[in-house]
Amino acid sequence: MEPSTQPTLSIEGFVSEIQTAQPIIQQRLLRHFGDPQLAEELSWDSMTKAYQILKEQPDYFVGRNLVNWGTRDATWRALDELRYRNRFVCFASEDEEENYTGGVPHPAVDDTAQVAEQLQQLVWDSLQQLPKEEHRHVLESYYFDDLTDCEIGAELYGDAISPQAGGLRAYRCRQKAQVELGKVLRQKGYDPEEGQFPSQQAV
Repeated sequence: MEPSTQPTLSIEGFVSEIQTAQPIIQQRLLRHFGDPQLAEELSWDSMTKAYQILKEQPDYFVGRNLVNWGTRDATWRALDELRYRNRFVCFASEDEEENYTGGVPHPAVDDTAQVAEQLQQLVWDSLQQLPKEEHRHVLESYYFDDLTDCEIGAELYGDAISPQAGGLRAYRCRQKAQVELGKVLRQKGYDPEEGQFPSQQAV
């Protein structure tokens, strides 16, 4: 009996996948955070990390969606970067900001990016409080992996049902999950219908 072999990906083929995936990830980050430079840098950083992983573990990305993997990795890198910037803003007084004339720009965070970071973290924390695992998985895939209902359905149900039926089932599950998520968000002080943080306690 011949020993079984684990499927692997070639370096050349994977480089081609990276070139296809990177601009998609960059656009997703830009949509989430509104910072073109951050989106470009971190999308390439995630693809560099993916390439290094492949060299060490040739079978790692077999069966994995590179775009979704890279989006998740880059999103958390972006959140870490924005949190790092925020640490410096807290220490500057109003006078220091008004009189600042140094050669190094003050690392203030753009309002849009800061709100995006707050909302991203709030949604993630709230998702972890949903009681049903299926609800958590569907919303994580929808909000953080940018998967469509059909893609989520294919991931959950595979070939057991048709793609259309899987997408419809995922859609119905997502609708129920979003109702539950809305309840948790309101408990934390954020109303999805208003789209505002009523107080700092919301985060």
